[in-house]
Amino acid sequence: MANVIDVHIHFGAPGKNGAADNGCYWSPKFEQTEAYWAFRLITGTLFVKIDFDRAKSTMFKVVNDSTKVDKCAFLALDQVYNKQGESDTASWTNLYVKNSAIVGLAEENTRILFGASVHPYRLDWEDELDYCLEKGAALCKWLPSAQGIDFDEQRCVPFYRKLADNHLPLLCHVGPELSIPAYDESFAEYNNPKYLRRALDEGVPVIFAHSSLPFEPASLEDDAVFQEFLKIMKEARDNGSWKAYADISALCLLRSSYVPFLLGLDYIEPKQFVLGSDYPIPMIDFSYKEVPSVWDWVKHFWETLTAKNALDKNLLLLEDMGVTADSFTAADDLFFQNAHRPLNL
Repeated sequence: MANVIDVHIHFGAPGKNGAADNGCYWSPKFEQTEAYWAFRLITGTLFVKIDFDRAKSTMFKVVNDSTKVDKCAFLALDQVYNKQGESDTASWTNLYVKNSAIVGLAEENTRILFGASVHPYRLDWEDELDYCLEKGAALCKWLPSAQGIDFDEQRCVPFYRKLADNHLPLLCHVGPELSIPAYDESFAEYNNPKYLRRALDEGVPVIFAHSSLPFEPASLEDDAVFQEFLKIMKEARDNGSWKAYADISALCLLRSSYVPFLLGLDYIEPKQFVLGSDYPIPMIDFSYKEVPSVWDWVKHFWETLTAKNALDKNLLLLEDMGVTADSFTAADDLFFQNAHRPLNL
């Protein structure tokens, strides 16, 4: 039986004196963001000191207690590198989660999959990507505005080809980014899905995070970034060669009103929608769909409100919105195509 897999779960912990601690680091600037406080709230660390071990214990409990999600991809996030291949963690990077940190978590907990992150500008990118493949990476994660990545750089092409050769999916943030401060505001431009056409041309399986949806309810017709996403998904259907997927993470955070439109698109099959939660980002929507009576609404509201496990709650909400089982297990099929079997699958 196929696994239900959540492909989009964040892990993090503070570093010390500008250096990574157990392979994790976040900056004082990150500690001023709403995402930081959401992380503290959801993980129950508002009133206690947060460190690597406490974050691990909290996250392991959420994963292990889920009755609906079989496997969870924890995401690394490589630090910022400039175009000369240089890095300066304390000055440039706001969130850094080393690949070896996630490998360690996955080796300790069989329900965790290794979501790698390798910056294409680092001089040793091929060695690091080989390490990730050998350690059973399920995917590679990029967040261009936070990491300072220009997808269209010619230097990315060898990286794309190696991903394609190993059928390692690229999970890329697209659309607005409100959680991790940008290294350089000019790189926010590359949160646009149009820059991933080259990766698709090279045969990379690309997962567009959050289905490129805007964060707050707005007119989708006027959203240029989302419209680029739709163009790509249409082209993928028409050309039959692009491997384009859309993760449905963070749809339960003020985005549920978009779901009927998204699921109604005839050129995106259910198996192209990939389950994600964006945990520990909170799930606060209940449902978009109409219910027969006030009593039915109250019943649903109460069931959702009292769901103790955040991953189960996310899946229940998505299920209620009309997302089908094909989407919940889509990642299992996708990951099994990897040249290197993903760790814990």
